[in-house]
Amino acid sequence: MYTNDEEIKDRIEKIRGIVSRKIEKITLDMFLNKDQFFAYIEKADYFNQYNDIGIMANVDVGKLFSWLEAEADFRMDYKLLRFLNSRYRKNIVNEDLQPNDFDDVANVRLLQEKYEQKCVSLQNSFDRRIYKYKHIAGEYEKLIEYMEERIEAAK
Repeated sequence: MYTNDEEIKDRIEKIRGIVSRKIEKITLDMFLNKDQFFAYIEKADYFNQYNDIGIMANVDVGKLFSWLEAEADFRMDYKLLRFLNSRYRKNIVNEDLQPNDFDDVANVRLLQEKYEQKCVSLQNSFDRRIYKYKHIAGEYEKLIEYMEERIEAAK
């Protein structure tokens, strides 16, 4: 805004700061609430939201994995995997991993390790879910490899 009145400029900046903090709080609250987070990853238009922050860097991986385990089936596990593959542009030819997503690789790795740990805990138990956990862990390994390649190429 172009004005010489410093008081108006100061008030406008205060309003911008308040709005920015409110948006940031709403965003961070999404990462703490299972229903909000699952609703977010189910949307088809998530590319247009929260592009300036790393998603996985703001998620408590242990809590997220417990949310996924509490589901009756693997539907949300696969939706999260699909979301992350899209978010990090793994299957998009003309796009690349964004710099604000570079820090996410650590938590993606932690999530992949949770799936591997689950496989170990299910060994010798005759639980058929082990095959799904192994498949998902393998898909996360592929995503991590892609992310690490993109990060290395950006350096």
